[in-house]
Amino acid sequence: MKNAIPTIILALLGLLLAQTSAFGQLYEVSLDDKIEHSTLVIEGKVIESQCYRAVNGDIYTANKVELGSILKGYYREKFLTITTWGGEIDGEIQTWTHLLTLNKGDYGLFFLEPTNFPVIQAAGFPAPFDVYSGQQGFVAFVQNEVKAWVAHEPFHIYTDVEAVYSGGNYTTYSGGNYTTHSGGN
Repeated sequence: MKNAIPTIILALLGLLLAQTSAFGQLYEVSLDDKIEHSTLVIEGKVIESQCYRAVNGDIYTANKVELGSILKGYYREKFLTITTWGGEIDGEIQTWTHLLTLNKGDYGLFFLEPTNFPVIQAAGFPAPFDVYSGQQGFVAFVQNEVKAWVAHEPFHIYTDVEAVYSGGNYTTYSGGNYTTHSGGN
C-alpha cells in the first residue's frame, strides 16, 4: 500500500500535466494586437465556399466574403477571399485542430493579412487574405435565443457587440484621409 500512494500521486500529476499541455496550444491574442498586426479589418459575411487542392497536396477552402464595412486598411472591391486550411474534395476530408473553419452565412469581424496559402484558381474568387491569429482572427456575430446579437471568439464572449468596436482603435481609409475610430461608428 505504501508503494501505491506515490504511484497514484505520480499518475494523477501526469494526467494533470498532460491535460494542461493539450489545451496550451492556443494562446490569447489581444484585440489591440489583432488590430495592430492586421493590414485589413472588415465586417463581412461568408457567401460562398469552395475547397481546392494545392500543388503540395493539401486541401484548402476559399471563402468568398461580402464586405459590409472596413474598419482598418484600404480595399476597393465588394468581395474578397479568405483562405482556410482543410476541406473536403471527392470524399477526402482534411482537418486541422485550432485553426479557423468558416461556413456559408458566417458573419462578423475579420482581422486579415496578405495570404501565404496557395491561391485558388477558380473564377469568381477575388483577392485572397488569411486571418491573423487563426480562430481568434474572426469575431463571429450571432443572435442568441432571445434574438439579441452577441459576438464571440475563442477567449471572449461579447454580450454587447458594440464592445468589439469600442475595445480598440481602428483606422479607416476614406476619401484620401485616414480616420481613427474609437467606437462602433
